[in-house]
Amino acid sequence: KVQVSVYMLSGICASVAGLILSSELTSAGPTAGNSYELTAIAAVVIGGAALTGGRGNIRGTLVGAFVIGFLSDGLVIIGVSAYWQTVFTGAVIVLAVLLNAIQYRRRVKLPGSNGGPSTSPQQAGKARTADPAHEKIAG
Repeated sequence: KVQVSVYMLSGICASVAGLILSSELTSAGPTAGNSYELTAIAAVVIGGAALTGGRGNIRGTLVGAFVIGFLSDGLVIIGVSAYWQTVFTGAVIVLAVLLNAIQYRRRVKLPGSNGGPSTSPQQAGKARTADPAHEKIAG
């Protein structure tokens, strides 16, 4: 029931967005909103959601949308062509993904990321339970 409700709400939002876009353009065409998906993904990624399945929040997405809006408006004001605007937007997405990956590696020590011996979470758990001081506290 929840999944059907989510799909229904998504369809309603898409239809309202289509109506607003066609009223703004005074026409309807199959390629009217062609590059909007890049802008939406960029806003969410800049807002902090990982492309690998991370969770985002509304505040971060709004910040990402403002960054993309200011970037595109600023590029229009200084006279940059639409092609280069897309290139800059893609570069900002790549930068956001790289920063997200760096933060993830700092939070979770990946095996081999620091050049030292790697310890898996299972090995770390075994080493911790083998500690005599831990046995006294647990037992």
